[in-house]
Amino acid sequence: MTTLCDIRPFRECDGEPVSSLIRRNLLEVNTRDYPLEDMQRLCDVFSPERVTEFSRQREMFVAEAEGQIVGTAGLARDSRTSEVWYIALTVFVLPEFHGRGVGSRLMDAVESAARAKGATALRLPASLTGVEFYRRRGYVEDADSPPYPASDVVPMVKNL
Repeated sequence: MTTLCDIRPFRECDGEPVSSLIRRNLLEVNTRDYPLEDMQRLCDVFSPERVTEFSRQREMFVAEAEGQIVGTAGLARDSRTSEVWYIALTVFVLPEFHGRGVGSRLMDAVESAARAKGATALRLPASLTGVEFYRRRGYVEDADSPPYPASDVVPMVKNL
């Protein structure tokens, strides 16, 4: 079943609902592949204040459906290299909306924004939980990627 949703830029007032949906994913979904203690520590990283701060450092999108924010995704310049690369970050969808097309709509927006900036490829640090989603979207493991700060992610890339 596909959910009709609107994709729009993040607004300052979105910090709380976006933080909440990220934290729910970390604790309810990502704990299938990662230790609970690690996910609890990550919850601290995604406080409403930090999420709002991230929105000032990168282009962030939210998906709205049924009167609520149901997903988020971000796009930033990849600071790990002097070459011009863009990277998709912080892609999360409310658990009850998984498999309903929201993540794909968000990634369409991120990929389109990257193309508009002149990117010909897009990198991302896939969680173990998200690898299959990204593979279905045409991403492959990126052996040439500089290392990410988190060692428990799978570097992936897609030509745009």
